[in-house]
Amino acid sequence: MMEMKISCLGLAANKLVDLNRRGESIFFFLKFFEMLQDKEGLLDKPFNNQCEILQTYSFANQYYLFRSLGQMHVERENVDAAIQCYERCLELDEDFTYGQDIVATLSELYQTKALTASLDNEDSRTVYMDFALELFQKLFQKTTELTTFVELSFALLLRRLDRYEEAAEYLHKAIEREDFISLISYANVDKPLVDVYLRREIEALGGSVVIPILVLAVYELILTLMKLNQIEKTQKFAFFLERVVKEYPLEIDDDLITYSMAGYAYMIIGNKEKAAEILVSVLESYPGHPPATEALESLCMYI
Repeated sequence: MMEMKISCLGLAANKLVDLNRRGESIFFFLKFFEMLQDKEGLLDKPFNNQCEILQTYSFANQYYLFRSLGQMHVERENVDAAIQCYERCLELDEDFTYGQDIVATLSELYQTKALTASLDNEDSRTVYMDFALELFQKLFQKTTELTTFVELSFALLLRRLDRYEEAAEYLHKAIEREDFISLISYANVDKPLVDVYLRREIEALGGSVVIPILVLAVYELILTLMKLNQIEKTQKFAFFLERVVKEYPLEIDDDLITYSMAGYAYMIIGNKEKAAEILVSVLESYPGHPPATEALESLCMYI
């Protein structure tokens, strides 16, 4: 009976791929992997063994199969396995027919590997950051028209490489699109990529946060401008971020993270009074929220 259910899930995912409803197919692929995990412990096996098991089934398009498998490994915080899956996706779609986002996703996993390497292993850190940059270089050979998500991801890579001027340029481009709909998610595996405030939010919100790309782009631009010592501009964008989270209908169910980020932005630029004002407002709506509480307590020491 279990094998029949597994086969049916695979067939449903295949059919959705055939119907060009590929995004929907991922849901069925995830269920397919969940059942294979229950049956054979698929996700605990080496990647080669996973591929051997998957070869016993028939799939219309392996790109979405391995993309879904990579997502499963990300949720399990198995970075190495996720990288192998997304690398297979690139082998299956060298021309980025199915979209650019895989570049950003895989690049961020490489950066996670780089940023979690031991401090005495500088070679490993450099290798993985080079891998991350090479992905974008390959993409630029195909197109210079980036999606908002990929443009933001490239900007953040440049900032992590201390290329602040270039990073600011791409962040400005992402902000100018005024994309109030697109979202980006961060999970536990992404904590090395974000600042201390967002790390605390990920931990407090069950290991996952969803942020409007526009909000994150402005926030990251403020961090970048601080590195460039462009204080006047940081004040301008902190005010803009506050206005965005208060006035615009952002496509996110929970506004906790967006309001909190406006408060953190003011903390970063040193406007403690405005930061406290916003964080108090956050705690009025979400009493006891740990990251906002900690941030407000730290501010009270200096106000």
